[in-house]
Amino acid sequence: MSVETNTARSFFTKLNMIALVLAIIILVLSLLSSPKAQTLFSIYAIILIILILLGQLRVNRAGDLKQVGERAVQTLWLWTSLGLVALTMPPAPYFEFSQPIMAALVVIGAILIIAGVYALLRIRKLTGIYLSV
Repeated sequence: MSVETNTARSFFTKLNMIALVLAIIILVLSLLSSPKAQTLFSIYAIILIILILLGQLRVNRAGDLKQVGERAVQTLWLWTSLGLVALTMPPAPYFEFSQPIMAALVVIGAILIIAGVYALLRIRKLTGIYLSV
């Protein structure tokens, strides 16, 4: 393994684990929320956790820098776009979130989006892979 490959893999792993912790927090918050939101947001959080773990597995199995970059970009796009769900859906009156849970979900969604965009740009710089993979 080259130094560049290990650097890109290490950076991806750090941010992916941050996203995993945030997804677990979303799951816990969704279980504490109103009955209308529990099912939908719990499924959303479980899907997010599975995507993060599968993405990590794929990046760990990548052999060269190009594969690490492509797989990292694909995973980062997924959890960054799912961060939009946590940012935009909680304020909807239908879900009847309490104010603290709604605020926490919006903050987590914003963190996922900001961290995802940062990670995408950084992975692009480290690997040279275009973001339209």
